[in-house]
Amino acid sequence: MGVYEYIDPQTGQGYNFTIAGDAPSNTAFAQLRQILDQDRAGFATEFEETFGETPEDEREGIVRES
Repeated sequence: MGVYEYIDPQTGQGYNFTIAGDAPSNTAFAQLRQILDQDRAGFATEFEETFGETPEDEREGIVRES
């Protein structure tokens, strides 16, 4: 078991995911992406309500499966 640390550059939110092994598997990446997608949707809604616009999309911060 290991910990995979990720800081989302779009939201600034830090995440610590417990994973099997030293690196996330494709299945783990898919699960991480689901969590990030859910959190980003909430962030986007709060951002738009506060500032009246949608946040700029930062594609380099998206977790991708390899």
